[in-house]
Amino acid sequence: MKRAIYTGRVSPAQARRGDEMQAVADAWRLLANIVMAWNTAQMQAVLLKTTRPLLQVRTQVLNDELRASFERWYPGFGA
Repeated sequence: MKRAIYTGRVSPAQARRGDEMQAVADAWRLLANIVMAWNTAQMQAVLLKTTRPLLQVRTQVLNDELRASFERWYPGFGA
């Protein structure tokens, strides 16, 4: 991670002072936050993709519209 913060050659003395160690820790923290935000966005997208059809069916059941929707989607299904 030091190479991402410092350009050029990294000497053994770098990241030994308090402010340098803090910069390295902050970079790790930023990287972890970026990864968590990306994972959260991906999980939310998958969750919405899988639950949206179920929510539509639930809404139609509560509004007593499911039978009409099935008859429109699958003609002759309930005949």
